Amino acid sequence: MNDKQRESIIRWRKRNPEQWRQIRNAGNRRYKKRHADALHASKKRYRSANRERVRAWKQKYRRKLRQEILRAYGSKCALCGEQRKSQLTVDHVQNDGRAHRQRRGRSWYVDVRREGFPKDKYRILCRRCNSQEWRKSIKKRPRKQQCPTCGTTL
Repeated sequence: MNDKQRESIIRWRKRNPEQWRQIRNAGNRRYKKRHADALHASKKRYRSANRERVRAWKQKYRRKLRQEILRAYGSKCALCGEQRKSQLTVDHVQNDGRAHRQRRGRSWYVDVRREGFPKDKYRILCRRCNSQEWRKSIKKRPRKQQCPTCGTTL
């Protein structure tokens, strides 16, 4: 490839940034698919050699994500108006938080952002209001009964 062709390609990339991004991303996806094992091993080596750096990055990322979620929902408790950020939590409105955490682990905050901060699924509550809401939901659940003769749960 000569200099004239190279310059022509660079001009095309500048005129068509969206198309260039799609072409580049497709190439990256193909590379990752072909070299998945090597990339996984490389990431694993890096994480084991740089534990503190990775831990610090993850903490910073989670803190930033939490701040983004709080900002999206108004940074105060939906019930009592508490505004101390240390006391605020994300509440699942439909009481499906346990299932969501079991399915996703610690990374469920990412789902909140990915879904576009839906107001009908999540809200911000302080720790006190969140525990009170949890207690109310426990009382509404049907209790499991035991068989009087054998003791098995019905």
